[in-house]
Amino acid sequence: MARYTALIPAAGSGIRLRPFTFTRPKPLIFVAGKPILGHILDALAGVVDEVTVIVGYMADKVEAYCLEAYGDTFKFNFVPQEKQLGLGHAVLQARATVPEGGLIITLGDEIFGMGYDEMLATHAANLPCDASIGLKVVDEPSKYGIVELDGNGRIIAMVEKPEDPPSDTALAGVYIFENASDIFSALDTIVEQDIRTRGEYQLTDAMQMMTEEGSVFKGFVIKRWYDCGRPDMLVRVNHRLLEDLPPVNHVDETAILEDSVIVPPVALEGKCIVKRSVVGPYVSLGSGTEIRDSVLTECIVGEGCDVRNIVLNDSVLADRVVVRGKSHRMTVGEKTLIDME
Repeated sequence: MARYTALIPAAGSGIRLRPFTFTRPKPLIFVAGKPILGHILDALAGVVDEVTVIVGYMADKVEAYCLEAYGDTFKFNFVPQEKQLGLGHAVLQARATVPEGGLIITLGDEIFGMGYDEMLATHAANLPCDASIGLKVVDEPSKYGIVELDGNGRIIAMVEKPEDPPSDTALAGVYIFENASDIFSALDTIVEQDIRTRGEYQLTDAMQMMTEEGSVFKGFVIKRWYDCGRPDMLVRVNHRLLEDLPPVNHVDETAILEDSVIVPPVALEGKCIVKRSVVGPYVSLGSGTEIRDSVLTECIVGEGCDVRNIVLNDSVLADRVVVRGKSHRMTVGEKTLIDME
């Protein structure tokens, strides 16, 4: 089997994740104890040695995070996408940088419960083929790239966000090519011929072209897929990751806990301060965040936040947010109903 490297498109401005992406690029949005990109790179460790990251929006922050947190693990190549012209265009920017051989393309806002080593093993079982693609049955197929399969598991057609989907089986955001040059050549063609869908050069269209020219694509099922593309998804993804992926209860050794109850699963990063509070279950606290006299459940709290005197549930706070609630003093007799909503 070919030698593989990884390519992570991470250039988008994350419009759907605003306001969080006003100050932080989408791949660095905090969920389940670390940035989305950190979860991806953790899963690639030991599988590939070289990673190419397509950067654009806040490129300096993405590059700094990769080098600081994973510079000893991977050789990184950073390639800019100057114009946001679609996923296919983003991938094509790396043509001169990605070495010959196999290529794993994995999107910068998707986390998978299936390891990349397991994906490669499934791809090996699929051989001979030109590529294996992660697939997932979805409820709203018109919002995704959709595939059609024959009875032998071969992908016979692909279409990007169709108005009338031919199936409910979607592209999950991870692609394994035996030869990187194949997908780059197809992308070259769709750009040269200006083949666009919804105004953009799509990876799906390039793969469909390869299929029509005889390339063999097969699929593998992604059972656990964590899509971090919208704010309403973040709390659900945080819940599922803390529940599914180890460590399910991570409290950094530098965290300070005083007169508090931690209800697992949680992820508390370095230099957190928690005093007279209840934190958890399903709470992630970024480094340097301080929680006092509060109760937090089902929450993501970014770095450097200061939260006091409040009950929070199903909430997401970006970095350096200050929240002040209101404490109450009461003297209450029997059989009294107090509704403070």
